[in-house]
Parts: sequence; C-alpha cells; structure tokens
Amino acid sequence: MKRMLIAFLLMCLFSACESSKSKTFKTRAELIKYINNPENGLKKTDSSGTVKATFTYRPAELILPKQMTYTKDQLELVRKYQNSLAFVIGFTANGKEVLNHLQSGQYSGIVQTFGFRMERYIKAIPDGAAAVSAEQCLFLQTFGMGAANQLLVVFDKRKLIHSKKIDFVVGEFGLRTGDLHFSFRTEDLMNI
Repeated sequence: MKRMLIAFLLMCLFSACESSKSKTFKTRAELIKYINNPENGLKKTDSSGTVKATFTYRPAELILPKQMTYTKDQLELVRKYQNSLAFVIGFTANGKEVLNHLQSGQYSGIVQTFGFRMERYIKAIPDGAAAVSAEQCLFLQTFGMGAANQLLVVFDKRKLIHSKKIDFVVGEFGLRTGDLHFSFRTEDLMNI
C-alpha cells in the first residue's frame, strides 16, 4: 500500500512538472502560428461598429534579434524586454487600416494619438487589482500598406505575472468605439 501511495505521488509530481513546462518551438514561423491560433489564448479581438481591434501577445523572441553578441544598446533592449510583456494591437475598419477610413479632420488627431498619447488609454488590470499603465507604446507606421494600423505595447511583467488573469482595456481615444476589452490567462502568456 505504501509503495502504491509513493508511486501515485511521484506520478502526480511528474505530471505537474510536465504540464508547467514552457512550450518550445523549432522555428519562428512555428511560434507565430501557435500565437495566432485562437485556441491557445494569445490573440484576442474586440469590436465596435466597423472598428475591430486585435490584441496579440508578442514574446521577446519575436521582438529581439537572436545573435551571439549584442552591442551595448541591443543588450539594454534584451534586458528590458526580458522583464516585459509585449503585445501588438491592430486596428482595422472594414478589413483595412482604420486610418484609411477617417475624415481628414479626424485623421491627424488619431495619428497624433497613436504616435504620442496611447499610453494614457491602455491599461492592464491583474485579477481586478489596481490598473497598470503601459510602459511604452510604439506606433508602427505602415503608410497605408498594412492590413491594420498597429501599436507595440509594453508592460512591466513583474507587476502582472502573479495574477491568474489579466484584463487589458483600451479606453476610448477618438474612434468612437468606447472601451475595448481583452482578457488573457496569465498561464497562457507565461508558457511560451
């Protein structure tokens, strides 16, 4: 009986260790495919009217170049993004870049907001605790050639990883969408 109990406990311990392992990928394309599969919980969408927003996790492996040696500036980036959670938010209207659908008077204001003020509107809320502001937002200029207008949004990982769930909110910033909500399980984000 004692041996069976020990064997059962060892099996439980082994299964727990196996299930908590991070996933590994052989290629960059394999990682991107995994992230873009909605079943894996790393890509969420919300929409209002004709505007659709997609919030996609972007691990450091997809942001930083893999190389043997880094310059001083590159090494600083590596350190920064290892302690960060990064996401790309894409905004579309009718399947095209949202900026292409704006009137000229609204266009320049939204471009200014995308470029310089989005940190004010994007928050992470871990398990209903106090909101955590984005540390950095970078507007990825596509000049009308992309499928979506995109922002790279970076949060301090240390402020978020101790929760079970993180709700991300993009507040109304001029597109008349109201607040957009994206909910991620922390476990899904940490298993890559």
